[in-house]
Amino acid sequence: WPLVIPWVMLSPGNNGSLSPRPEVLGCGEGGDEDKDPGEAGQELLRQLLARPPPELAAWALEQARGLAEAGVELRRTEAFRLAGALRDAAAEDKKALARNAVAGLGELPAHRRAEAVRLGMRAADIAQSVGGSRVRRLLAEHAGAVSQLTGDWHAGVATGSNDAPPPPPPPPRFGGGVESTDEDAFAAQEAPPLVRNLLRLVDEARLAELPQEELSEIVEQVRHEAMHFTDPQQLADVVAELGPGEREQLTDTLVDVKVVPEEQRGLLREAVKPGGYADKIASVVRLLGKVRKHIWVFASLPAAELLLALLLSSLSCGTSLLAWLRGDSIIALGQVGSLCFAYYALAPAYRQIQYEPMGALQRWKATDRQQDLWVRLETAVPGVPPEAWRMGGASLIVFAVLSILGAMWLLVGMLELMGTVAYGCSSVVLFFCNLLIGLRLVMAAVLLLVVAYRTWSGGSLPQWLPGAASAAVEPEESM
Repeated sequence: WPLVIPWVMLSPGNNGSLSPRPEVLGCGEGGDEDKDPGEAGQELLRQLLARPPPELAAWALEQARGLAEAGVELRRTEAFRLAGALRDAAAEDKKALARNAVAGLGELPAHRRAEAVRLGMRAADIAQSVGGSRVRRLLAEHAGAVSQLTGDWHAGVATGSNDAPPPPPPPPRFGGGVESTDEDAFAAQEAPPLVRNLLRLVDEARLAELPQEELSEIVEQVRHEAMHFTDPQQLADVVAELGPGEREQLTDTLVDVKVVPEEQRGLLREAVKPGGYADKIASVVRLLGKVRKHIWVFASLPAAELLLALLLSSLSCGTSLLAWLRGDSIIALGQVGSLCFAYYALAPAYRQIQYEPMGALQRWKATDRQQDLWVRLETAVPGVPPEAWRMGGASLIVFAVLSILGAMWLLVGMLELMGTVAYGCSSVVLFFCNLLIGLRLVMAAVLLLVVAYRTWSGGSLPQWLPGAASAAVEPEESM
């Protein structure tokens, strides 16, 4: 499937824009029906290679949706013309086309990526219920595997028994034509439109005649691009658009096409379920990204508070509110500094966990019996210097200590504020101290509510929290 879509269902419209449906020859503005089919196909391929990856991926989804409809005249579509051009195309052009199309899927919005996932699972689902060795063999060769997405029920339909497992697909045949039987022809004719049109496009492009070495290189490049779909941000964004049953199918599909190793099937299933590891890791990664992006705000606020305390030092106050204000700003600056130091000290570990969450999680769970925390961390995220863990951990401890000290200092400020009733204080000092103490209390209350919500529900951020609705679709920048 990841090879069929980039090769035979990507094509720009004749007028240079993206068409929402498969374009019928002769209906565009360019008048391409007068051109030689081979020349028009080569020109189409050149235009396609020049397009940005997201446009290629978007067009692939629209074409696949159109090919799934009954009554489409396949021979009059540009997809069919492109399939003919691929027969004589250079190997590098085929690789670039497949690579860019799959890479573009990762740049589409989450709902479009989920649409691509559903489409791929639908094709594999259909393949399980379609008889005929030719249908199964072609789909297995060009999709990487015919995954068992529908369970024992569909297996029974395919084999005539509710208990028998589905027969394994015949071994792939490369470097020559694919034999056909009357049963195969009947199965292909009775197959749903999506499978029938895909098989015709595969035949037109002669994908089954590709040399083994060339096909292996293309599959490897496609698989390499598809690996990016398993990072926590991509995975969480896609699975958020899928239902529980579709998430289970996604696990089997990623394993069957060897994007995820077989030994990680159970771990991936735990990760993609609602509230699973993917949601948790993605939340942490998203939170760290937001903190890094707005770190200047966190640093400027306590700096402004310290400047304000110095400016107000000439005003009179019967209590030590001005001293409290200076101390509060210094504690806040220390918290920001310790977080920044921890962030940059742990940057290598952050990057590795961000791009290999499943492997890091598997190694961490494999060291459950290890008592030494530092050994577990070094095993789970290899390649990170021990000094980075120690410096980052020490910075986090400093942050925790300063947070406790800040909470105690807040209580001192509230007592000093109540003392002004008896001893008096400048109205300007009272205004700013009331404002800052109120903000501290509101922030502490919101933080406690969010922690309690996540602890008891295991879900995402509450919808009433500003930014929670868009957090799941906001792309993250790498460090």
